[in-house]
Amino acid sequence: MKRLFQKLKFEVIPAILKKGQRLIDALKTIGYKEIPSNVILDKTLTGIGATYQELHAKRHSIIIEPTLPVIHDKAYGKDEILPVYENCKVPDVKRYLQRAEVKYKKVLTTPESFWKVKNACEELKWNMYNTFFCLFDECERLTEDSDFRRKITMPMKDFFQFNSKAFVSATPLQVSDPRFEGFQWIKIKPDFDYKKPLNLIVTNSYDYSVRQLLLGHLVNSSRVFIFLNTTNGIDKIVNTLGIEGQSRIFCSEKSVKKLKKKGYTNVSSLYSEPIAKYNFLTCRFYSALDIILKVKPDIVMLTNLYEAEHSMIDPYTEAVQICGRFRKEIDGSTFNSITHLTNVRNTLKVKTDEEIDIELEEKLKTYESLQARYNETTDATRKKAIIDDINRLGLAEFATKLDDGLLEIDHFAIDNYYNNERVKRYYLSGNALREAYEGTNHFTVNYRNVFLAVGDSDRLELKELPTFMERCKLMVDKLNKLQADPDRDFYINILKQEKDGELIIEAYEKLGVEVFANKKYQRADIKKELDKYNTELLRFSSIVVQEVKEAFPLNVPMPQEDIKNQLQDIYKRYGIDYKVKKNTIEDYYDASPSYHKKPYTYTLKAIKKFPTN
Repeated sequence: MKRLFQKLKFEVIPAILKKGQRLIDALKTIGYKEIPSNVILDKTLTGIGATYQELHAKRHSIIIEPTLPVIHDKAYGKDEILPVYENCKVPDVKRYLQRAEVKYKKVLTTPESFWKVKNACEELKWNMYNTFFCLFDECERLTEDSDFRRKITMPMKDFFQFNSKAFVSATPLQVSDPRFEGFQWIKIKPDFDYKKPLNLIVTNSYDYSVRQLLLGHLVNSSRVFIFLNTTNGIDKIVNTLGIEGQSRIFCSEKSVKKLKKKGYTNVSSLYSEPIAKYNFLTCRFYSALDIILKVKPDIVMLTNLYEAEHSMIDPYTEAVQICGRFRKEIDGSTFNSITHLTNVRNTLKVKTDEEIDIELEEKLKTYESLQARYNETTDATRKKAIIDDINRLGLAEFATKLDDGLLEIDHFAIDNYYNNERVKRYYLSGNALREAYEGTNHFTVNYRNVFLAVGDSDRLELKELPTFMERCKLMVDKLNKLQADPDRDFYINILKQEKDGELIIEAYEKLGVEVFANKKYQRADIKKELDKYNTELLRFSSIVVQEVKEAFPLNVPMPQEDIKNQLQDIYKRYGIDYKVKKNTIEDYYDASPSYHKKPYTYTLKAIKKFPTN
């Protein structure tokens, strides 16, 4: 079927890049002395100077950067460049634009703050669209981020009104927005081998493999940069491995506040030095940022589908960008190693492009019918009812709501939907992900599987099992298989985190596997048996036995009631939930009772011997 949102086809113009050259050198081979207008500039390689070129071009420029850390990095300490983000106000922009000593105005702005630049120009009565060249840097982020960051596309209506404009990235994605009709696609073609060696580790036991990688294989690395798009996942790694004192975490301001509430002090929303041995970065640091080090780092990308699907890394865009963050070559390379460690899930719910086509086609047909009815009626009640029906269509995530309640399709949101499903398909299997990496032409892949006794799918299954009996049977099966495993203790700690894990494991280890069948997998009965065992264990612990020994003299008749009360007091002090009877003392002593006259007595002859514990 013909797709409603067909990716546009562009005239591709190749520009050859030789080893050691910059972007401008490649552009000169096709007749350009600066970044041309109405192009999607596919750099192929990161760090060859697109932003640098525009910052030094002899023209006024507005450069839209997807994230604040990039703006901070490019503008820090440079008075001639204006960084526009949350703390910058419209009057600040106006003052900068009016500075006569700055011949060529260079404005770096986030998409969310672009409106400040526009308002400042309007108040100064500047024709922004004729005055500035507008460059949207790392342009794939418009597609990748539009589902969780709707405001990222806000400048696009203005972008297409600029007389001079361009999209640029080393990893641009295809677009469906018809406003790109007439654009050219310039593809930088390096005439040298630029592939990087990448270790792709596909594991069924994420936590174990992360530990082996960071504390085993990379234990002697001086600098490890770990790219993981979940602060909960970062927190878990740091705490589980006990590396907080050796770590720094770079994440959003919101996540900084969350981690500081947990006691972290080594967190920041902007990249800065000094760095630590283990440096964690979330997705806002995946692209555009320049990291210049005195030593070669080990680069680690982590994906855990069982805890955070949004930690998936796209081999075609994010992986390329991540590896391009490191700019200083040492002995011919910018890194020691690159590793992507991930689990895969063949049960991921993934849609094909054809399924998305049908879904969107049906929703849009319904919307168009409702829109026509809305436009035909003049009755306010009917209009409101139609808008209510439109809101129930599920199109809001793919459109901008207009003032009257009708919708305007957001092509980047549509592209995002297709793009997300494309990336998910890679994570259905290790081979699919390997083929994707090889298909980028950016990596030489060293692929290996790591499959261990307790996997992430086992943990997911334990979470989803509805009854104690089912959880119990699965966990007991795993415990039986772990008997001779050298990493048994590690897996035991993992299994304890699951629902009823501590109870099942404690019962297994103290009472034996037979208790489960004997008690018919009934949680209450197993717990009762375990509590009884633990009470007995505590009653005959060395510290309690010693106190009992000190409390009662030998060979002296003592009232049975007094002995009972004293023993109950000892139990109470140690939190032993056990009702003492008059003859309980016989559990500890060889004793002779006397019932000749009241009060009845015990004469304690000798304390019994107990195993030390």
